[in-house]
Amino acid sequence: MKSEQEEAPLQTSCKECVFASYEGWNEETLQKTQTACLADRLKHFDGDIIEAYDNEKEFYVINRVCTCFRPSYWNEGKPDFEKARLEIAPSFGIFLDLSNSSLEDLPRTIEAIKNINYDKSRIVVTLCHLHLEQDHYYTEVLGDLLNNGFEAYLTISKHGSAKEWDNLNKLGKCLFFSAIRPGQEIDSNIFSDCDVLVNDECKVFATATKNSTSVFLTKVFLEHYLDYTDLDEIKEALLSASDEEGKHVRIDG
Repeated sequence: MKSEQEEAPLQTSCKECVFASYEGWNEETLQKTQTACLADRLKHFDGDIIEAYDNEKEFYVINRVCTCFRPSYWNEGKPDFEKARLEIAPSFGIFLDLSNSSLEDLPRTIEAIKNINYDKSRIVVTLCHLHLEQDHYYTEVLGDLLNNGFEAYLTISKHGSAKEWDNLNKLGKCLFFSAIRPGQEIDSNIFSDCDVLVNDECKVFATATKNSTSVFLTKVFLEHYLDYTDLDEIKEALLSASDEEGKHVRIDG
């Protein structure tokens, strides 16, 4: 299993980015020359920067995706890094499987979710169970999450084989997600740490772990999900594959 999709490498041209800084005309080429990035991103792309030019400018092209790229018309052409940084903060997902679990363990996990140090409106929580007996209690749990600012869903699946797929699909807009069960606690800072790694340090990775919490790149996970019959099996396989390929990050606790 490949932890990273095999696609043509994406490029980011700085030419029309509002954060591209240019000097005056080059006397020889009669072109403006890019000298810096006002968002201070170039230092993170060492080895992936190409010097390019056209009839108007000399500029950089990055052989990677720069999440901070903003077209020249963005924000009325004013380079505002703090505004851009807020816009690129990703969404994260949590799949909480309630089947075959004790209700006594659930409050501990819900409290851990509520204590996550990240913008709650950017966290999607999907809860799934196979029985109706505790429907009222689960509805209260759902309401608690919604009242705390999460985007949350409660799903009842008649068949175990369908429950995971039904819920994981709800996480499609999330960059990363974590799958946990009642009794487990999710690390309070792992989402904010991953945000920093992706958007401030420009790291590329498919999985990450901190303490006992693991997160997975959602798009890759969904692409490989149907190759496996057990959620724990694909989690272990993806962690192993990404580690072998150098695409796994261990975040210091």
